[in-house]
Amino acid sequence: MNKYVKILPKIIISRPIQGYDVTSPSTNHIARCVPEECSAGFTPLIANCQVYRNDRININRRTHNFGGTCIYIKSTIEHHRVPTPELVSMDATIVEIKIGSHPPIKIISAYARAGMTGGFPLVDLQKLLKSGPNVIIAGDLNAAHIAWNSPRTSFYGRKLFNYLQGINGINVLAPHSPTHINLHTWDAVIDLAILKRIPFHSQIRVKNDLNSDHLPVILTLDTGSFPIYSPEHFSTNWENFRHILSFKPLPPCKITSNDDADNAVGCLSKILKETLAEASTQKFNDPPEKLPIGIRDKIHLRNYFRRQWQRTRDPEFRREFYRIKDEIAEETKRHLLQKRAEQIASLTPDSRSLWRRSKLLRKPYSPIPPLRGETGYPALAPIEKAEVLADSLRKQFEPNTDPIFDNPIVSGKVHEAVESFANSPHINNLSSVTASEVFDFIKTLKPNKSPGLDQISNRMLKNLPLKFILYITFLMNVLMQNCYFPKCWKTAVVVPIPKPNSDLSLPQNYRPISLLSCLSKVFESVLLRRLNQFLDDNNIIISEQFGFRKKLSTNHQLVRVTELIHDGFEKSETTGALFLDIAKAFDKIWHDGLLLKLMRLGVSAQLIKILRSYLTSRNFQVRINHIISSPRPILSGCAQGSLLCPTLFNICVNDIPKTRSCHLAIFADDTAILTKHKDPRTIITRLQHYISQLQLWLTDWKIKVNPNKCACLLFTRKHYIPPLPSLEIFGQPVPRIFDYKYLGLHPDPKLSFNIHINNAIQKATIASTQLSSLVARWSTLPIKHKILLYKAIIRPVLYVWFPSLGINITNEHQEIASFSEQATYAHR
Repeated sequence: MNKYVKILPKIIISRPIQGYDVTSPSTNHIARCVPEECSAGFTPLIANCQVYRNDRININRRTHNFGGTCIYIKSTIEHHRVPTPELVSMDATIVEIKIGSHPPIKIISAYARAGMTGGFPLVDLQKLLKSGPNVIIAGDLNAAHIAWNSPRTSFYGRKLFNYLQGINGINVLAPHSPTHINLHTWDAVIDLAILKRIPFHSQIRVKNDLNSDHLPVILTLDTGSFPIYSPEHFSTNWENFRHILSFKPLPPCKITSNDDADNAVGCLSKILKETLAEASTQKFNDPPEKLPIGIRDKIHLRNYFRRQWQRTRDPEFRREFYRIKDEIAEETKRHLLQKRAEQIASLTPDSRSLWRRSKLLRKPYSPIPPLRGETGYPALAPIEKAEVLADSLRKQFEPNTDPIFDNPIVSGKVHEAVESFANSPHINNLSSVTASEVFDFIKTLKPNKSPGLDQISNRMLKNLPLKFILYITFLMNVLMQNCYFPKCWKTAVVVPIPKPNSDLSLPQNYRPISLLSCLSKVFESVLLRRLNQFLDDNNIIISEQFGFRKKLSTNHQLVRVTELIHDGFEKSETTGALFLDIAKAFDKIWHDGLLLKLMRLGVSAQLIKILRSYLTSRNFQVRINHIISSPRPILSGCAQGSLLCPTLFNICVNDIPKTRSCHLAIFADDTAILTKHKDPRTIITRLQHYISQLQLWLTDWKIKVNPNKCACLLFTRKHYIPPLPSLEIFGQPVPRIFDYKYLGLHPDPKLSFNIHINNAIQKATIASTQLSSLVARWSTLPIKHKILLYKAIIRPVLYVWFPSLGINITNEHQEIASFSEQATYAHR
């Protein structure tokens, strides 16, 4: 036997003598696929493994077997053999394995016969690739190519390489060192692994342990790992955590390069996670609660009468059996209802059990359905879904590449200006970080927030001893002096959030929420404080921007807009509003353009260089059910969830065009352009003139809007509006509508808010129905907690906007007052 293969949940395919082995770190070897060169009828056995072989049949003077392929697979693995298609110039054995919740994978031990006149047998390879949606073909393919780490390209290798280049979803893995040792010519890599729709992390390597012309090859496929620490699975003694950590040595303090900084951050994270493991114990589920002794006795009696009736067929035993069975069902139902009532009565806001139950009722967990990826096959397993979403988000995190934005001359000049600035000398003029600054920010952190990829949680930071606070302060100062943002803080764990009222089988209908390292947020807070100080001191952010600014909210912007419209009503004027929809506003920020704007604003060169390090070389991984996808690069945008993202976005749109005849109302990426006049035609002309200036600005800074999602709305008390021409953005018409949701409010042309009130009542009714088990009159929840839920969840849906807009609900909108009274009475 020359070759073999092993397979596991983290799968490895290797060849001890001449073959591939598939294994996992979490289990033992799964299978061994062996292109064989042993005599017919002789099958070497391996303990706890089953063997499947296909012998090559040669019909010459007499029929005999020689060579072929073979697979050894661990007996405990769920698997079955798959018939091999008819092949001409290749030998193959196929076994389909099932590992956990992952989709079935077909493992194919293959051998491509050398010396075929037509070159590599592509027809046979196509049959093997079409044998299933998830396929691994591993073995001696006799195909050497420089792209696969061979010093030369063979005839087989050239033909195979050209064929695979045109197929999507195919990945070829080749070791970095030769797999075939040839004393007469040159060593080559001819043992390859061809992966079709295998979305796992992969590594491949050669082992030099055996004296053979074919060296062992190990292919490792990581099918996903669980986080090291999940709060729901462990219980931590935080006093013990602080005590253990106080005796731990600090990471190295000698940091002279960026690599030293990365090592220091990694060492700090390692120390914190080791301490957490020492101070934590695994949680165990409570044993199921037993039924009351009276019900259990009746169950025993019921079983007795059933046995007697089955033995004797006496009708009396049958009647007694059904009578006691009905009694058990009734008493069990009463017991469960009483137990549920006691659980509801025990809910309190102080222990957060009340809020957890209400959240579960309003937003029940719904798993992500099978996703339709680019390959056409549905993604079923969590790792497949994560990879499909990662591929979709990768395009989302790339700059806009539409032809109108594609100006290589301008982009090149901007990039050269940024690179020249980054390489120029600067003065470190940012104030040093103090321990009190770090400590004050850590105190404001919410302890229950999810950690990033490094698993360092906010609660861990809140329990750090003083010496580690001082070390973090020292580390922040070194990073600021070096103008460097560590690499390990640049990986975001993206949690997909489904968009409401959309087809959830499409990966583009999910919003990315980034979970970042909590340590990186400490450094971000330091940078954000200095950036905001510069922006406030120089009054840079325009007054029309109300998003992410102190003492400003959506209510303030809505008051400003409605006052502008009411002012037009008093002057018998019509107010025209153009609502813009920016496509992927935060995810499409052009990095070089943003840095150029910071340079023009005169921001500290030291801070700009740190922000450049912060923005570049970032990547993300999608997480579904604790399964992590492989990393993807982030080429544009800011991570939604970072502290710097909102302020950087405000800077990005801060130079939006202004005109004297139009008013801007901006809240983050929600933008409205308003203008007033008695003649509606003049309004359309003014808005179209503003659009012509806006288009130039959008093109210069690679910002894309969706014309079909933008809207034009005329606010007027006139009974008749003459036909008006449509507004156009980049040649596409903007729809004119009579209702638009702006900052959560539904304004209508006469500003009566009837549509918004009906929506508010509908949402409040849904919320009240969802919470009926807690707030209904028959609920055992204390009355004070019912009122608390009403005030905290139901009433804000009704009243959230009206006090800020100055509307007297009691007098003007009796339907809301009526619903509020009915809800209050029902909850008492």
